[in-house]
Amino acid sequence: MSSNRADVRDFLVTRRGRITPQQAGLSFYGGNRRVPGLRREEVAMLAGVSADYYTRLEKGNLAGVSDSVLEAIAGALQLSEAERLHLFDLARTANTSPARAARRRPPPEVRPGIRLILDGMTDTPAFVRNGRLDILAINSLGRALYSPVFAIPGRPANLARFQFFAPAAREFYPSFEDSARTTVELLRTEAGRDPFNPSLTGLIGELSTRSEEFRALRTRLNHMQSRQPIRTVVITSASPAEGKSFTATNLALAQAQLSGNRVLLCDFDLRRPAIHKFFQMDRGPGITDYLLGKVALPHALRRIGDSNLYVMPAGEAVINPLELLNLPEAKQLFARVSATFHWTLIDTPPLLFAADGNLLATLCDATILVVRIGETTIDSVARARQALCQDNVIGIVVNGARRGELYNKYTYYNSYADATRAG
Repeated sequence: MSSNRADVRDFLVTRRGRITPQQAGLSFYGGNRRVPGLRREEVAMLAGVSADYYTRLEKGNLAGVSDSVLEAIAGALQLSEAERLHLFDLARTANTSPARAARRRPPPEVRPGIRLILDGMTDTPAFVRNGRLDILAINSLGRALYSPVFAIPGRPANLARFQFFAPAAREFYPSFEDSARTTVELLRTEAGRDPFNPSLTGLIGELSTRSEEFRALRTRLNHMQSRQPIRTVVITSASPAEGKSFTATNLALAQAQLSGNRVLLCDFDLRRPAIHKFFQMDRGPGITDYLLGKVALPHALRRIGDSNLYVMPAGEAVINPLELLNLPEAKQLFARVSATFHWTLIDTPPLLFAADGNLLATLCDATILVVRIGETTIDSVARARQALCQDNVIGIVVNGARRGELYNKYTYYNSYADATRAG
């Protein structure tokens, strides 16, 4: 049988704590109560079970509990319909074998008839999603309305990832905090209903750990800055699709959360810029416009709301970006932003696909190399480091690693870096 005791305990304790004796129709004679809501024995009395039996349930043991007892507890705790269904899902999970629940399941599919219905809805946005908030099918108006969701990397488009990882989400949702709470509740309910779904548990793990990981990276960088003059950092990778733009964006957001920490995020991947898409802004005016003397520096910067984060998008497309980066104005730009911002983070093209990243690394204080588990090879890391005229790599960020494999594979990359540095 499954062990979801912690989820059961948290659910029942929080629901019991929000109901007062008066709300439950019990007599209250004053005096001090040691609990904010009902006592366990009061819930047991309202549900018609013994206090010992309810205590066992609240400790997380729902094994063998009957539907009638669940209904009685739902009534005693005055659960909403969604909460009642969640309680039954928790009980079903507690009585399900993990081996049976974890059997390979087919990928979700939308029937042709449903797609026809969506396409026929021409005057309203509509989409079909699954329990982990993947958008499985969407009509044309829906795709237009939810275009910011489809602008972020990764397929299928996922509403939870957009909600918590995309800067544009705060502009997209009229009430961001309410929407975030709803997203959390939907995922929590689905986790209670289907706790052995590896795709769902993987998403929840990603949502819960990613912000923590970028805060840890921020702390390490700030510690380095306290010991050596680092203000401009190139964030690059050996090859495409390894997460450099994603890393640069999230690290910039994490740095900007610190009070008084003015941060500039620059999109120097002038060949295939992506940062402006993350923030749902135009790509110009930006870097190329400033370097060509078309706009002054303040007009090439965009402040994100009232935060400490500023973005300098790529600007209009140019035929030869490398020639532009060799202009004296490029070096002068880094001197100016270093005097204005605590951190300037620079997204560049992959090192093995263009010389831009190598040149930018010589203009900046440090470089962070981004790799992806299952994609980046040791050979490509070696060639990327050899491509740098100035080996100022201060760290490696590993994307796509599960916790079980993170330390082994990261240590492999790190050991390689130590060996090349020593050699």
